[in-house]
Amino acid sequence: MFSNIAKLQSESADGSLQHRYCPCITFQSHQTEFDYLKSLEIEARIAQIEWIKVNPKQDYFSQRTELFLAADDLRINIWHLDVTDECFNIMDIKPTKMEELIEVITTASFHPVHCNIFAYGTSRGSLRLCDMRDSALCDRPSQVFEDESPKSFFSEIASSISDAKFSHDGRLILTRDYLSMKIWDLRMSSEPAHNYILYEFPDSKLFDLYEEDIMLDKFECCWSENDRYVGCGLYTDLFRVFDHNSMEKQTRIYQAKSSVAKSTPNILSKNGKSRKEYQTCLEPHAVDFKRKVLHCSWNADDVVAMATGRELYLLSEPFC
Repeated sequence: MFSNIAKLQSESADGSLQHRYCPCITFQSHQTEFDYLKSLEIEARIAQIEWIKVNPKQDYFSQRTELFLAADDLRINIWHLDVTDECFNIMDIKPTKMEELIEVITTASFHPVHCNIFAYGTSRGSLRLCDMRDSALCDRPSQVFEDESPKSFFSEIASSISDAKFSHDGRLILTRDYLSMKIWDLRMSSEPAHNYILYEFPDSKLFDLYEEDIMLDKFECCWSENDRYVGCGLYTDLFRVFDHNSMEKQTRIYQAKSSVAKSTPNILSKNGKSRKEYQTCLEPHAVDFKRKVLHCSWNADDVVAMATGRELYLLSEPFC
């Protein structure tokens, strides 16, 4: 069995879900390997999804699009598309003695407007903003965003940031941790501007999830094109959307269910459920931890792509 990269293309010019998304390009990325630590074959699943922005032919790549970040647990490197044999290290948190390591890097992202600014999240729930103009090695962040509320042992583990995304205008940052999704204003680092609680598990439940390594699941988050809505995946194949402009924290919940042939993406119903209707799915005893929407991506036509294991789903909703 092989792991593939696939590009899908809409049959309509406007990307409407009234037309099918058909395979455009598919190529092999790597062969499936064996996990010798767990004595299991590595399961074939979708690892990431991303919408491709179509640029007019007269547009040329700016300097911002020639650079990209690559991060592992301890370092962040910056690459240039035209320089493939070397990269530049801009962040290194590896201590002299590995037993002194207290956190790892979990995600990194460039600012959408200012190419000298990037943000990264850590396993201790810290979001840090760095400016490459300050120093070649950005070991001292210009801003640190942290939730200072009291934490238990397990809630501290759950605070690990699995994803961080700038809003399109660059004023806000959306972060996802295990139990919540937060919006941070770059002008206010002391507390999140919005804090959306996704699950409220007691410590006894968090202990079970910790023992079974379920707390290691990494959920992504996404912004709508107009920066009004934010969304993320949940367990039980749910996807949740919040309107952060609403004072009542209005939310809708969708469930990924197969409705068409397996050869094409599944198109979800436009009738999102309210939180009350899906309340039982959010209770600890009713959550199906084997079914989960880890990856999501929102495009300019208000179509959300989300992945559950090996299946891709598309959601079209008149959010505005």
